[in-house]
Amino acid sequence: MTPPYLRRLLGVGASLVATVCVASQVHAQERLAVIIAAADDRALSDNLTEVAIARVAARGGHQLVGLEELREQLESIEVIKNFGIAACMKQKTCLTELGRVADVHRALLGNVVKDASGFGLDVALVDTDTGETLAQAAHQAELDSQRLIDALDRGIKAVLTIPSRPAQQSTPVRATIQLVPQAPRPPQTAHPPAVHVVEPAPVPKSIYVAYGTAALGAASFAAAYFTGQVATGDPTGATRADAQSDYERRQNYARATNGLLITGAALSAVSATAFVWRW
Repeated sequence: MTPPYLRRLLGVGASLVATVCVASQVHAQERLAVIIAAADDRALSDNLTEVAIARVAARGGHQLVGLEELREQLESIEVIKNFGIAACMKQKTCLTELGRVADVHRALLGNVVKDASGFGLDVALVDTDTGETLAQAAHQAELDSQRLIDALDRGIKAVLTIPSRPAQQSTPVRATIQLVPQAPRPPQTAHPPAVHVVEPAPVPKSIYVAYGTAALGAASFAAAYFTGQVATGDPTGATRADAQSDYERRQNYARATNGLLITGAALSAVSATAFVWRW
């Protein structure tokens, strides 16, 4: 029976082999720039380029890049920026510059000219390393989009008779994997269960307010009871002046009793509100 770690290593090795095979297949495809330009008609240029890319892709064997990917790079070439693809197709230095910015060795270029009689189409396959034109075809088409596409098809078939460049084969890399058996793991020591200390929840301030005002209210009611007892007694005194003085003292106690009752009621209301708000 194959050990588990060996099965895992074999699986990794198989994945690496599959990745290398896919990468080699992609590397074998030639990168080809496809640019079909119609002077002063960007929409027509984009549409014809996409048609050309679809036709070349159907033949296989190429990694294709078109106007959409290369527009910014092409603007950096002065000849194309000022005079268009038609002028670049006639200049070797411009073609080699195009190959450099597009990162291609060959390019399929086309130029469309429209006049009262119809469309004129020039298609060329160029070597952007040397600036040489490998194949070229010229076609005329009536003022009809389908006729123009048919002419583009014929031009592409004519110039793509030149075989693709042989892809550069990279030297295969051989990797040696040495399997080192793992040392036996030491027995795991059981750890005591973790003790979670639950911190008590903080006491809200409203509790202190509730109990404090309740205590003060009780004290106010107790003081009111004492002063009320004094205030409700009969005035005493050996003389009339003494009795009058005792009466005034009891009146002061009565007023104090009323104040203490009001204070106690207010504190009781605050305490009750604090308790209700807390719960």
